[in-house]
Amino acid sequence: MATYYSDIFTGLGRTTAATPVGSGGDTIANITQNTTSAHARMRTTIGHIRIDADEDFDDADVAHMLILKPTDRLVRLQIICDATGAGTLDLGVSTVVPDNGTLTFTVSDDDLFASQYDWNAARVWVDLLHESATVPIEYIGRPMWEIANLGAGTFTADEKNNFAITMTAEDAGTTADNLDVLIAATYIAGD
Repeated sequence: MATYYSDIFTGLGRTTAATPVGSGGDTIANITQNTTSAHARMRTTIGHIRIDADEDFDDADVAHMLILKPTDRLVRLQIICDATGAGTLDLGVSTVVPDNGTLTFTVSDDDLFASQYDWNAARVWVDLLHESATVPIEYIGRPMWEIANLGAGTFTADEKNNFAITMTAEDAGTTADNLDVLIAATYIAGD
């Protein structure tokens, strides 16, 4: 019988069920607790936009919804929205660079989390973290810089720029009146 230890107990990074970190019953030598995820502060941030009756969120329109630090560990990424009536959306990531009092957004991967997600019907708390096949389940709780590397990114643990969760309208976009869209990220604070 093998005994396995999660990264909460070992502090040695992620392990898989097929790779025992320790053996010999219920003890492991030199056990240390992983302080990056044990007793961490779980936070939720919510970005909201409203597309008024006289506006359209058309093909290729972009909305920067949230900002996360490179060390924030993303656990869940959810959408809440009214029925759009048409179109799909991509949900991706951009880098955010402060520039003389303004923010400069550069798209890293426009559909990292969701690609052509059908939002014709109203959505309530739908998790989009794994809507695209790009983010595997073992990346839940990994730092944003690691998740961003799954797309077109080349980031490192020393990344200083923040990341924006960015929504892009696809296909025909939407002409829904007074459309409300919320994107909620639940994450373990990296500070």
